[in-house]
Amino acid sequence: ILGDTRPSESLTSSQADIGLEALNAMMDGFSLEKLMIYQMEQITHTWPANTTSQTIGLGGDIDTRWPDRIGDGSYFEDSNSITYPVIATRNREVYDEIDDKAVESSYPHILFYDTAYPKGALYVYPVPNQPLTLRLNAWNPLQTFGSLTTEYNLPPGYKRMIVYNLAVELEAETGLPCPANAQRIAMSSKRTIKQNNNIPLYSKTDVYSALQGRG
Repeated sequence: ILGDTRPSESLTSSQADIGLEALNAMMDGFSLEKLMIYQMEQITHTWPANTTSQTIGLGGDIDTRWPDRIGDGSYFEDSNSITYPVIATRNREVYDEIDDKAVESSYPHILFYDTAYPKGALYVYPVPNQPLTLRLNAWNPLQTFGSLTTEYNLPPGYKRMIVYNLAVELEAETGLPCPANAQRIAMSSKRTIKQNNNIPLYSKTDVYSALQGRG
C-alpha cells in the first residue's frame, strides 16, 4: 500500500521488525476502544467463602488474560443454581466509601475491579459466607501478534481493517505517504467494525416487550 516493496519482494528484517512493532502497538491502542472488542468472555470462577478479594490475570487466583474492564451482567450463583446479579465497577470510591468491608452475607452485590497490571484484583461486598460461582463478563484486550508469518483467526472485517489501518500507522513510522484512498478505507473499515460491535442495550421493559411482541 505504501509502495515500499512490490508484492513479489520479501521484507528486510528491519522492515519486518518495524511492521510487527507498529502492528502490535496499533492493536494495543485499539484495545482501549470498547467497540473494537469483538468478544466479551464469560469467565467461571469459584469464589471461596469468607474471601474479600481475588486476583485476576495470568497466574492469579483467576488465571486468565488480564481484562480491560468487567462488563454488565456479571453475577454470582449458589449451589442451588440461584443467581444473584452484582454491580461491577472500576470506580475505587464506590468501594472505599464502604465503612465495614468485612460484613458478611449470603451473596455480594458490589464487585470492585482494581485494574492493576499485569494482575488486577476483584473485591466484593458484602463478603459471601458460602462458596459461590462467579460468572464474570470480561472485556479482553485484542490479541497481539508473535510474528508476521503465523496465521491467526479473526472475525469478518478485521483483516481489511487491520491492513489499511496499519498502512496509516506505518506512514508515521517510515515517512512514506499513505494514499488518500487507503486512508479512507482505513477509516470506513474501522467504522464498520464499531457499528457491528455496537450491541444495543435494552431495559427490562424493552426486553419484555420484545419477547412478548407487544408495543
